[in-house]
Amino acid sequence: MITQERLKELFDYQDGLLIRKTNRGRGQGSSRWKAGTSLGHSVKGGYFLASVDYTMYKLHRLIWLWHCGKFPENHLDHIDGNPSNNKIENLREATDAQNMQNQRRPRINNKLGVQGVYKVKNRYRTVLTTNGKSKHIGYFETPEEAHNAYVLEKRKLHEFSTI
Repeated sequence: MITQERLKELFDYQDGLLIRKTNRGRGQGSSRWKAGTSLGHSVKGGYFLASVDYTMYKLHRLIWLWHCGKFPENHLDHIDGNPSNNKIENLREATDAQNMQNQRRPRINNKLGVQGVYKVKNRYRTVLTTNGKSKHIGYFETPEEAHNAYVLEKRKLHEFSTI
């Protein structure tokens, strides 16, 4: 497992990136790593992965280690909802429940494509889940009205939500 000391030996931090300090490579004249280049590559979903000392990590977790000296106990939440924004001020430790509170997109099975809103006959129902319990907010005439009610309730009940 990588340590903060080893990470700081290899990289500097700059605006959400880890920047290589030295050239490293195989063979004479070869340079796989170039000093001054950033660590990591993007993957599906917008996250970045990075290999350090032959072990793969999520880049935001390495940035947390670089700053805090330890990996987070649970999850790291991207406050602005953008998994590519790995600036330390955009990261915070979160439990499973807290991390779920900051979701910005509807669930994959939501046919309307509007977060927290479901069509029931000719009306639109809004439901918000907190601590594993669903709270019925109400029925509305349009999906927009239902979503607005959902957002207002979400801001009250979910302290980790930033929508």
